[in-house]
Amino acid sequence: MALKYYLYRKDPSCIIDQDEEVIPTKQHPDGVTGDDPNFIVIRQDLDPAVPLTSWKLNAAGNAFEDIHAGKSDEERVALNLAESEAILFAGMKDDKRGQIKAEAKAFLEEIEWKVERAKEEDLLNGNNAAMTAVANEKKAIRDANNAKEAALDAIPSTDIASMIAFQPKEF
Repeated sequence: MALKYYLYRKDPSCIIDQDEEVIPTKQHPDGVTGDDPNFIVIRQDLDPAVPLTSWKLNAAGNAFEDIHAGKSDEERVALNLAESEAILFAGMKDDKRGQIKAEAKAFLEEIEWKVERAKEEDLLNGNNAAMTAVANEKKAIRDANNAKEAALDAIPSTDIASMIAFQPKEF
């Protein structure tokens, strides 16, 4: 076994490159001078019999450790698959939550024109009935958003099929 350089991504965690020569770290994606804090280069001698997916950054953040030490190849595959599914599930959940929020925002923006009209109507009628109606409409949109997010949160992390089938834009 020989020392190699490994480029490691912290989130989601995985080794993304390896070489016997020095690997440059990734530059910050926002054009900020310096290295991207999500990436680190580690120089270490890893056991070639251990799949790269079993190596994770240690607590100190300066070396790799075999998180599935003592497991059979079949157990390693099952554990790595479960970890991958958990990462996929979390990513899908975040994406769908963003879609729900975007849909609610779009609905709220669509009724903004009603505010001006309601103010004029209430001024002419000497009451606040039109503004109350607009406020109730906004509340209904927010309540639908909250209900949709609650339905999303209710999907168990082991049920990827339900997460895939979940429709975030149907309020």
